[in-house]
Amino acid sequence: VADLLGLQLADRGEFFRWDSAAGRVRLDMHIDTDETHSTHMMEDGEFALGEERGIVGKAAEQRFPVNIGNLQQDPRWIPFDPTLCSGLWVSILHEQTLLGVLCLFSKRLHAFTNKDERLLVLFANQVAVAMENARLFQAQGKRTIEIETLRQASLHATSTLELPQVLEQILQYTLQLMASDNAHLFLYDG
Repeated sequence: VADLLGLQLADRGEFFRWDSAAGRVRLDMHIDTDETHSTHMMEDGEFALGEERGIVGKAAEQRFPVNIGNLQQDPRWIPFDPTLCSGLWVSILHEQTLLGVLCLFSKRLHAFTNKDERLLVLFANQVAVAMENARLFQAQGKRTIEIETLRQASLHATSTLELPQVLEQILQYTLQLMASDNAHLFLYDG
């Protein structure tokens, strides 16, 4: 978003992250080019899909750019900063899965063109790829830790023939793998 602001496309940029569990987009970050207005924030920076209050929820639901040339004329607009005149919202999608919404605002009326829309869509696509790569990297790191824990458990389990020690180590590694506080192991005496 800072790169887009640096291109003089906008005076403010916002990123709303999709929370699939809550079914809402939440304001994750904002950047202002004018430090004096950086304190202007929405009181409630989260919106449900398709919510009529605000525009970001509608943009997330529709999944195509929303370009409003005169914010003051749109009844959905929440005027959190009176200096902003126009806005552009683009959904961030990865394989049709919503990840978030990028928003740009300008102090000029009708500031964003169709070319700006296409540019923001391209940028949102790059953001989606970066977000997915970060998710995959995090998942790979978790998987590596799990495999190493299983390897250590296997080594310790085969290092002794004493059943109580083997069972205790199985429980310890199970707790570690499952991120749990308590585990029980019941033996069947048949």
